[in-house]
Amino acid sequence: MADLTPSVPIQPATGKPFVFAIYIGEKSRTIKFSDIPIISDEIDFQFIVAFARDFDIHDQRTNGLFQPYWDKGHFSRPNIEDIRAKHHRVKVLFSIGASDATFPFSPVSEETWGGNALKSLVGQDDSISETFGFDGIDIHYNGIATTIDVFVNTVGHLIRSIKAIKGSDFIVSISPSPELDQYYLPLYQNYKQHIDFVNYQFYAESDPIKSVKDFKSIYINKIDVNNYYDAKLLAGFSTATSDSGTLKKEVFFQASRDLKSDNLLAGIFIWSADNSESDQKNFNNEEEAQDILDSSSKN
Repeated sequence: MADLTPSVPIQPATGKPFVFAIYIGEKSRTIKFSDIPIISDEIDFQFIVAFARDFDIHDQRTNGLFQPYWDKGHFSRPNIEDIRAKHHRVKVLFSIGASDATFPFSPVSEETWGGNALKSLVGQDDSISETFGFDGIDIHYNGIATTIDVFVNTVGHLIRSIKAIKGSDFIVSISPSPELDQYYLPLYQNYKQHIDFVNYQFYAESDPIKSVKDFKSIYINKIDVNNYYDAKLLAGFSTATSDSGTLKKEVFFQASRDLKSDNLLAGIFIWSADNSESDQKNFNNEEEAQDILDSSSKN
């Protein structure tokens, strides 16, 4: 078992607002922003709308030309502007890839894919970010069918170009999984100055995380070994019933409380609001996560 004290200098999470992020819109046609309880205006709250994909309705690859696959009735520009007007700390991002998507979708050149992606995501007036008025973008591929160098160079150049076009306030996050950390880690190491948050999928570990100590050890390993500094690393929890055997809520939330007490927790993200609606039938986990992060709460 690893020592529960990071051995490298880290950035204390104190002094910055805690972040709560939640993925929304991947599978539900009924869920909307207002369904999710926002219990504190002290927390930086991120909705991450899922997903924009670069293939069409016939599953034909479009080589980096992304299209939104969420419900445009519930996640339109007026919806986004409305939720931000009601809660001044809310930001709304969109996620590219998908939980079942593989990068890349076809063997086009890096230049072709990257150019198309930049244009369709942020690079013109009718791009996704401009059409919907998003505050940031999340990279969330759960399958990668190329070399590490191609993934790092292509996605890294895209991230750097997005920041150059949209400015430093435009949020960029990545969502590594244990299985694909070999791709995401060098992406982060080479482009971390352009990456604001790392939404690490702790619920996707191959072996169940059985105790609070185990979770804290794995989390600190991501700081210590992977250099996913705590000021950027968000602890990830899934409300999908299929993930409940890997990481139980009691373990996750107690470990998060401990990490917060140790000034090692920047925030929490949940996958996903759609699962909470369909599997859990409530948003108790979202409320508990925010309660942990709320500095005024007695947790």
